[in-house]
Amino acid sequence: MDPISPVPNIMAAHYFNYQQHVADSFWDRRHFIQGWYNHQRQDKRWTPPHSAARQPLLHPQRTPHLARMAPLFLYMDGLARRSSSLAGGAGFESTLATALLLTHAHEAERITYLSHFSSVNDQDSLETFFYFLSEKLWEKGSHKAIGPCIVSPHLQCGVLVDSFNLAPPLHTPYNAPYLPELLQGVMHPLEERRLYYIDIDTSKESADESILATASGPAQLSPLDPMRLARSLLPLFQTACTISEHFPAPDRRESKFLISQLLLTPTLAWVARIQRTPVGFVLVQPDLGFALRRANGGRHWPWRRWLQWRSGRPVTTGRLLYLGVLPAWRRQGIGTQLLTHAVNQAAHRGWRTVTAGPLPKDNAGVMLLRSLGGTAAQTYQILAADF
Repeated sequence: MDPISPVPNIMAAHYFNYQQHVADSFWDRRHFIQGWYNHQRQDKRWTPPHSAARQPLLHPQRTPHLARMAPLFLYMDGLARRSSSLAGGAGFESTLATALLLTHAHEAERITYLSHFSSVNDQDSLETFFYFLSEKLWEKGSHKAIGPCIVSPHLQCGVLVDSFNLAPPLHTPYNAPYLPELLQGVMHPLEERRLYYIDIDTSKESADESILATASGPAQLSPLDPMRLARSLLPLFQTACTISEHFPAPDRRESKFLISQLLLTPTLAWVARIQRTPVGFVLVQPDLGFALRRANGGRHWPWRRWLQWRSGRPVTTGRLLYLGVLPAWRRQGIGTQLLTHAVNQAAHRGWRTVTAGPLPKDNAGVMLLRSLGGTAAQTYQILAADF
């Protein structure tokens, strides 16, 4: 884990002169993203997204998946009056809260995902912002919001509720410690998930032996182009994403968007076949969260070049992002074979730890992870609000 200094003790503040905005132009969306980014970067543990991930948000109509979700970028500005006499009187105007509303047009209930959410530590400000947010939801014909997430609940979803001293693995939420309690004042808990760690024996002898052992099992494993999961192998990807009743499996357009976001980081995937029929897959990545933190997401050209170089260098931790087996082929050892193969490949690459999830506690994958020594760690909570 990264040795990082504690969260700074930010002075309490009261806010006034609220100004609510809809970011409907390119420059407004840039301001929205910057406001969201400024909230997150107050803690050095937070992992900024890859700079290329900003482009679809700046031009959402160019991305078929985002365009059909009727994206609505909301933010609220205000003035701060510090409680400390050293801070003087009225402060300067700043962004107090942000939220990107993404509504499923094909859903009968028209559920909206609460993406890119952020807020200062002030309940009155958050309640004011949620009143503004509820008005916009009603205009969209939606009366329920779920989140927080980043673009899609299948990519990153939930709010961290413990272990704030740990740097977050890649593609896992991180937020200020005050946020869970603050959100529970305007939303209610919907689901809890846990992250799981698998420690790996990285001795050379063990790693070499593990590579030889990957052929054991009922299926034949072979490397896979991840983009095929959004095309001919879409049912495999969908079965790995159906871990919650609250989120429908991604269709072709959403899957293409999700995987294109994942491919901003080097990605490894394998498919399992029985008599040439694809029946399962596993997808892993080196955990480059530390590099994204150091490079600030590659927002500036020199750091972008450095991040590209560092992405090809060895790391010590990895991420198991998706593992799925078609329902008709489960309970035959294929999931165990895929997970064992992923762990063996991690050992061969010198990874000391692989993190998986977050997963709901009743998910079948939890037992599979525990069978290989996986231990539960960080807890995440998904919340909902009805309007």
